[in-house]
Amino acid sequence: MNDLLYKVALTKIPMVGAVTAKVLVSYCGGPREVFSTKKTEPMRIPGIGEIIANNVLDPAVMEEAEKRWIS
Repeated sequence: MNDLLYKVALTKIPMVGAVTAKVLVSYCGGPREVFSTKKTEPMRIPGIGEIIANNVLDPAVMEEAEKRWIS
């Protein structure tokens, strides 16, 4: 998939704004990598807890981004 789709998906993660998204991308290596990480990885990032880690890996986030991408 296109990295732009993953950037859109970052905007769909509950409790993640621009600053947190930038931190996630920085620690994970890119927008695509944010969504392919294990749950324990985001939890190691300062300011990211279990709730946000769960939100990142929620399949509904990518589904919503794909709907926006197609329409």
